[in-house]
Amino acid sequence: MSDNNNSGGGMGLLGVLIGALIVVGIGYMLLQNGSIGGPKKVDVKIQAPAVTAPAAPASK
Repeated sequence: MSDNNNSGGGMGLLGVLIGALIVVGIGYMLLQNGSIGGPKKVDVKIQAPAVTAPAAPASK
């Protein structure tokens, strides 16, 4: 029969370490790639419309 001490011992510690490694690994992938599916490339080009300056007033 069990001693009923309810301690996981080494297996509990191992579970915590493996869980922490999984969380850190997923966080690293998100920070490096932007998403788990891989990097996505987005090109944005903004071009201002051509504007002509008003003519300077004539000097006297």
